[in-house]
Amino acid sequence: MGYTGYFPFASGTVGTFAAMVVYWLLPDFSPLCRLFVIVLLFTAGVPASSRAESIYGVPDSGRIVLDEFVGYWITMMFLPFTPAWLFAGFVVFRIFDVIKPSPVRELERKYSGGFGVMIDDVAAGIYSNLVLQIFRLVAT
Repeated sequence: MGYTGYFPFASGTVGTFAAMVVYWLLPDFSPLCRLFVIVLLFTAGVPASSRAESIYGVPDSGRIVLDEFVGYWITMMFLPFTPAWLFAGFVVFRIFDVIKPSPVRELERKYSGGFGVMIDDVAAGIYSNLVLQIFRLVAT
């Protein structure tokens, strides 16, 4: 998104940062509206990622960052719309997206093409959201 995938290193981190900025700049939509955007981006991201893989000739190219947008937005579902939570979501999502705990890694290996590109970030976003929700419950 916005050529962040062309950053010479850590394009996933740069893409996630862009996702955070876009999330912050948009009005505080209802969870249902945010879910609609996530589903729309995922649905568009599967064929777009498949096409990008064929263009770049590399599976899950670092230039594909739409998956980071979907994963980050899932991370932020039902969390407060504050700079601290936006940054916490960024950090936790990047950790889960990089370390890929089970079954995230298995999803990445099991599925190829655009679905494979997108689904591991969906799983990392779900893990990240769960961790942040637990932290929110414990911290209050």
